[in-house]
Amino acid sequence: MSLSSAFKIATSALLARQTEISVTSRNIAGANQPGFSRKTALLSTLVMGKETGGVRVDGISRAQDAALFGDLSAAKSADAAAKVLIEKLDALRNAIGGPHDEMSPAARLGDLFSALQAQSARPGDVNSARDTLEKAKMLVRSLNQASAAADAQRTEADSQMATSVERINDLLRRFGDLNKQVVQGTIAGADVSDALDARDKVLMDLSAEIGVRALKRENNDLVLFTDGGAMLFETEPRTVTMVRTHAFGASTEGAAVHVDGIPVTGPTARQPLVGGRLAGLAEIRDRAAPGFQAQLDEIARALVETFRETATGQTAQAGLFTWSGGPAVPAPGARSVGIAGSIRVNAAADPDQGGVIERIRDGGIAGTAYRQNTAGAASYSDRLRSLMDGFGASRAFDPAVASTPNTTLNAFAASTVSWLEAKRKAASATADQAAVSLSRTDQAYSNRTGVNLDEELQAMIEIEKSYGASAKLLGAVDRLYDDLLAVVR
Repeated sequence: MSLSSAFKIATSALLARQTEISVTSRNIAGANQPGFSRKTALLSTLVMGKETGGVRVDGISRAQDAALFGDLSAAKSADAAAKVLIEKLDALRNAIGGPHDEMSPAARLGDLFSALQAQSARPGDVNSARDTLEKAKMLVRSLNQASAAADAQRTEADSQMATSVERINDLLRRFGDLNKQVVQGTIAGADVSDALDARDKVLMDLSAEIGVRALKRENNDLVLFTDGGAMLFETEPRTVTMVRTHAFGASTEGAAVHVDGIPVTGPTARQPLVGGRLAGLAEIRDRAAPGFQAQLDEIARALVETFRETATGQTAQAGLFTWSGGPAVPAPGARSVGIAGSIRVNAAADPDQGGVIERIRDGGIAGTAYRQNTAGAASYSDRLRSLMDGFGASRAFDPAVASTPNTTLNAFAASTVSWLEAKRKAASATADQAAVSLSRTDQAYSNRTGVNLDEELQAMIEIEKSYGASAKLLGAVDRLYDDLLAVVR
């Protein structure tokens, strides 16, 4: 080996060690940074003729695992969707009460039945009548509040969907800038490892908002699709749009989210979203809250039907309970949209509104022709007992709302609250499972691509030893050159 070859080997080794030290230092500095991946200097041996020409730095590689990253992205989307859904269902449950909560419509219905039972035992007692009226008002208030809570949750979800859409568009723009930087850097042969980290972090943030699938092309270029298959990014970001609805009622339908003009939420979605906050918010706005609201409407409709007043030759009219469509009685077996929000105690039976409280016992809330206790007997209880029988009578409910179309008012009210509780428990179990899956996948991905400080410090020691060996070789070459020059002199 010639002195010049030895010199080249020593100097190239020193430069390679310098690069390795720089990369290791980057790893140690980025160990606690979210999304940072371990970097490694790529080295190769230079061969000049039959001799070794030293060490060459070919570039910087980045630890990655495409399969695990895809799993992590999917887990992130599933976790985000599950979390927002359970959060909203919990809020809805807290607003209306659980199956055994005294504030729930089912409990208030039971209270009204008990009040009617007590009044039927003492039909002439004004205090018993007042208790029945008060329990009726509390039931109405419970239904009104529950309906309003469902509207509020839908309004809030819609607002948060609009915010999510704005964030998605912003993330897509940032992703586009980073993707362009990565592609151009890859073509130029530059170190794009930090840009790849930054792009992956944006992609992970995007996964929390909307389910994403990534397809890799040449030069590290990525194409993005929603988890339903709609194109999100291909060279340029696609536009995500939604028209916000500022107030919801029982009959209000929220606007669909569109990706590049294709609906991805709502009943017309051809490629519906599965994961991400957007999917969870759409589930509560378009399905869960409206489904519960429909059941509340059926409870309210059945109440008006149960307490209706009839008379020979007369059309049935609303009795103790009326609604926005009163005094008519809503059609049997079909939901009257929004009735839970408009149901109220009939003013004709409420002294606070100028009514006569005895009409609860006697009938005639709809007019004199409907009065049953025509003799005005204080002991008359037939009307009260008939109302009590109505609670346990089988009646038709809207088959699109009720799992059992023919059941009693009591049973349907109980199943309504239980339906929400069952949905909440199922969502809670899904959220727990998604959180565990995300944690495990994140740990696995971190183990494969993250920085282990112990390993980096050990590598630093090895690099220092190699640096020292190269320095000694360079020193030996220097001494040989000195000796050679001394001979020449």
